[in-house]
Amino acid sequence: MNTVLEPETLQAKTEEKKTGKKILFVCTGNTCRSPMAAALYNAQYGTDGSHAFSAGLAADGSGISRNAVLALLGAGIRSGEGNDYLSHVSHTVTEEDLQKADLVVGITGRHAMQLMFAAPAFASRITSLPVDIGDPYGGDEQVYADCLAQIAEALAQMFASSEKEDDRHA
Repeated sequence: MNTVLEPETLQAKTEEKKTGKKILFVCTGNTCRSPMAAALYNAQYGTDGSHAFSAGLAADGSGISRNAVLALLGAGIRSGEGNDYLSHVSHTVTEEDLQKADLVVGITGRHAMQLMFAAPAFASRITSLPVDIGDPYGGDEQVYADCLAQIAEALAQMFASSEKEDDRHA
């Protein structure tokens, strides 16, 4: 059955596609995993206008960790307009962050559960990556590179199939 969309609905759907979704990645300190996930998402899946950002459950205002930057650079992900992870400052997730996010992704199931308990009004937007990503904090460059590879695999499981599905329905 074909459905004819009213002009306002068609315009809204076009605007939604143009602006894309806002994805919030959340880890603990917001210096390693969630900023790497956001940078990787923006580089690989942000081409449709969607955009990722990050926060932590217990952030302290630090910048992104040096080894996280090295892992991202090693993977060919450059910092720049729309994906400026070099100027990242960690912050604790706020209600405003949750309100502007279409999807909130905990880096582990525990992060997602903590968010759901802290902000039950947003529970329908909260999920976690398909596999828990261990914290590389304090590890060497290889530990961070391995962590980024795990994040890349989890993002592919989560978003690559929905991207293909969107192409089929376009």
